[in-house]
Amino acid sequence: MKKIIVGICLISLVFGCGDKNIEAWNGTTWGMSKNELKKTLNQKLNNPELIEDECDSDNYRKCEAYYLKNYLIGNYKYMVSFFLINDRLNSVSLMFQDGEFDREIMDSVELDLDRALQEIDDKKELGRVVTSEIEGLLTDKYGEPLESELTEESQEYKWEKNRTKVTLNSSGSLVRVLYEPDETVLKVTSQSDNSNQL
Repeated sequence: MKKIIVGICLISLVFGCGDKNIEAWNGTTWGMSKNELKKTLNQKLNNPELIEDECDSDNYRKCEAYYLKNYLIGNYKYMVSFFLINDRLNSVSLMFQDGEFDREIMDSVELDLDRALQEIDDKKELGRVVTSEIEGLLTDKYGEPLESELTEESQEYKWEKNRTKVTLNSSGSLVRVLYEPDETVLKVTSQSDNSNQL
């Protein structure tokens, strides 16, 4: 019996089974509960205002979302979204989008088409500047991207470190960074969730 327990512990150490202390974003860890998430954010960010919401769920999983607005990264503000499946942190998203984009464009179209087109171009340029800044910050933290796909209309960069996948997508003025655990972490958290459902 002792050999079996030692064997299981060694396998856990080698493959990381049961390890829920893998950093997601800014001190949060994959698989943490909503209470653990709130406690961690309160400690790191000095009691931020978290907005609670529901997200798309299916019959088997409950999805909750928590949002932090106007979080400063570099020179720009982002909305940070935390998504929990069955009360376990499953992904984190950072979203930059110029908040006045739609209203300004619509007002401009009514007044002057040339001005509206110029504003669209300005927003795209802002998106490129924001993307360049956040790509530099992510490269400083995670090293050179493992993959990058650049087109005239969009950019995508991917990193992976310590069993966390990071993807930067941008198109126009929309810039998004998505943090997700790799498959081994998801397997561990889903196995621990399923054990309580028997």
